[in-house]
Amino acid sequence: YNKKGNTFLLSSIVSIAFPATGEDVNILFQSSQQLIKEKKYNEAIVQLETILKEFSETSQAKESVFLLANSYIKLNLPDKAEETYLKAIEQYKNDTAYIVNIHNALADFYVYIACRGGKNSTSINPVVNNCTRCLGKILAKNMALEFFTWIKYYWDAN
Repeated sequence: YNKKGNTFLLSSIVSIAFPATGEDVNILFQSSQQLIKEKKYNEAIVQLETILKEFSETSQAKESVFLLANSYIKLNLPDKAEETYLKAIEQYKNDTAYIVNIHNALADFYVYIACRGGKNSTSINPVVNNCTRCLGKILAKNMALEFFTWIKYYWDAN
């Protein structure tokens, strides 16, 4: 056994014997916010994914979705950001107010992607000034929201 293996084993035993608490999720969430401020996105992603996995029914998990997606965007991983939003729509589909927030964030994400030239663009920051694709931002967002409203109607009907 090496030190790392013993630490992992000990932490596994502790987590089984002493289930995580609300205080644990607060500590993780605050730590992930600090990591994001320090631009340590990969480390923040690990913590945010842990929150979503271990504390999925908490308010911190719902907020983690936005932080996680934004961290993926900062790392130029738009597919992971989109996947994060889409998973949240499915996971929290019964929370109408939250879903509206996710739809708005996803619509903004799609506008952002369009402005930077698509998901495969190497540009991290969109050129918004004088960008003809960006001039229709409000129209694009409204169209995306209408689309999501239609999807929700379809899901609710089935």
